[in-house]
Amino acid sequence: MLQSIHAQHTDISMKMDTTLIEMDYEDYTSDGMTHNQAIGMIAKEWEMTHEEVNNIIQPFLHKMNDIDHTGDLGDII
Repeated sequence: MLQSIHAQHTDISMKMDTTLIEMDYEDYTSDGMTHNQAIGMIAKEWEMTHEEVNNIIQPFLHKMNDIDHTGDLGDII
């Protein structure tokens, strides 16, 4: 039981961290940073490798371009 609670806490904590990293990425790119610059800054701030950050950001970017997720019809209309 205790192990299960710890696993749930870890999952929630990890999701919070990835959400914060995604928000940082959006902020940096909105401020004019390139993709690589934003990845580098996040990696430095979060004490992660570029690959670790990229592994979080790539699914996020894919999700943001998914019309089923965003509901944004964009240029289709």
